Amino acid sequence: MNKEYHWLEYCKSCKRKHRVMNRNCPTCNVYETPQPVSDKVYDKCGADYSCDGCMAYREHTNPY
Repeated sequence: MNKEYHWLEYCKSCKRKHRVMNRNCPTCNVYETPQPVSDKVYDKCGADYSCDGCMAYREHTNPY
């Protein structure tokens, strides 16, 4: 049985703790970022789970 490592992490966006694990960045699909294990939590939370590079690029191209 393949168990993936996950842990509890506080979310600044919705002010709750989520059980998270490392998954590929939803924008570039290259780097791994901590994201909720549950897809329902991922969709409901609304936090940005992109990697630092994608966030920096987005801020650089669109400052608003």
